[in-house]
Amino acid sequence: MRYFLAVVDHGGVTRAATALYVAQPSLSQAIRNLESKLGVELFDRTGRGMTPSAAGRALEPVARRVLADAEEARLRVLRVAKLESGRLTVTTMSTFAIAPLAGALTELRHRYPGVQVHVRDGATPAGVLSMVRSGEAELGLLELPVQETALAVRSLGSEELVLAAPESFDKTLPFRVTVADLARLPFGVVTKDVLGTQPSAERMAPLVGEVRCRCAHRQLLWELVAAGALCTFAPRRVAEVMLPGVALRPVEPLLSREVGLIHRTADLSPAGRALIEILVASGDSG
Repeated sequence: MRYFLAVVDHGGVTRAATALYVAQPSLSQAIRNLESKLGVELFDRTGRGMTPSAAGRALEPVARRVLADAEEARLRVLRVAKLESGRLTVTTMSTFAIAPLAGALTELRHRYPGVQVHVRDGATPAGVLSMVRSGEAELGLLELPVQETALAVRSLGSEELVLAAPESFDKTLPFRVTVADLARLPFGVVTKDVLGTQPSAERMAPLVGEVRCRCAHRQLLWELVAAGALCTFAPRRVAEVMLPGVALRPVEPLLSREVGLIHRTADLSPAGRALIEILVASGDSG
């Protein structure tokens, strides 16, 4: 199509070949091959020039649209490759959305403002794994360890889980709380955490004092803690954001969870690779 239009625009093969930086015989042969495939003469070869035939005039606007569409497609792909545009879908559980995902997405937006990001709630580790396996999401965040062979799994480091206690309870608590201290506190828990299989939930279960409230929604539990009704366990970075003014006490022995990143091993988008790089760097620095 490009060769054909060059001959149309320059009125002959010689000038078209010069403009395209190709050999004249090669250009002439390409035009002949196109005419052979279409089964028509595209040019009237009279005199020293070449003018489009009726068939050539019919092909010209179509050829220009084809080249314009091809160029638009090339530019769109280039913008995605350069992270000037594109779309990325991530799946995670609620607390990982606050940290480390929120900070990583903020950095991604600062670097590449043209990229669209969609965050989907995996709800549980199994849900996160399922979405990444099926391709609904390109990468996911969850607690490690997980049994997985089809996906790439890497650790982003561990984060401390602390006791979040209202001021009224905090006055009677030591800086580091022990099992004995926890046993006398009224606790609130998120139902899916208690019923889940995350290693941290299994470690927290025997430490929880008297469970006074089981919440389906984590935000409600945080509101109850902030209002002075209950205590709960929370990742330190999450609690610092979501529970300002609430006392945070480390647990003795140390309570923590390992943050994991999962993604497909192939076909990662440029945006996906960029976010993984940011998450890994933030995990190393943390």
